[in-house]
Amino acid sequence: MSFESKHYIENEIASLSGDELIAFIYSGTLRFLSEIRELLQKGDIESKVEKVNRVIDIISYLRSILDFEKGGVIAKNLDSLYLFSVKELSEFNYSNDLKKLETVENIFKELHQTWKEMIRKKKKEGKEDHNSLSDMSSIDDSQEKRLELYG
Repeated sequence: MSFESKHYIENEIASLSGDELIAFIYSGTLRFLSEIRELLQKGDIESKVEKVNRVIDIISYLRSILDFEKGGVIAKNLDSLYLFSVKELSEFNYSNDLKKLETVENIFKELHQTWKEMIRKKKKEGKEDHNSLSDMSSIDDSQEKRLELYG
């Protein structure tokens, strides 16, 4: 990656709101999960293990920014989803059981979709993000139910 490309990406990330940053992280996680599948199919186990560990680090970061005071039950459910995902990925790392990878992919697809819907809803209502990564008050009942499916 050239210096200009890296600088452009860094500027793009810096301009994201807190909620948009989470959606960006979810999107990147999904991309990494897809790459893990490809690495396994190619038989590149060393790279697969490295990429799985990277995803586990990302999920650990997501756990670290949860605000249980503001997020309440939703933050608790997200924490459970993240912990479950780490467990599944750790087991996948040893077993190469694609069902475990698919489970994590499905969780992050759902999280990504729900988060994007929340952002759209906030924008439609004219609510500002205030760079709050943990204000989940704008998640509606249907979105909360989808989060609870895995929680």
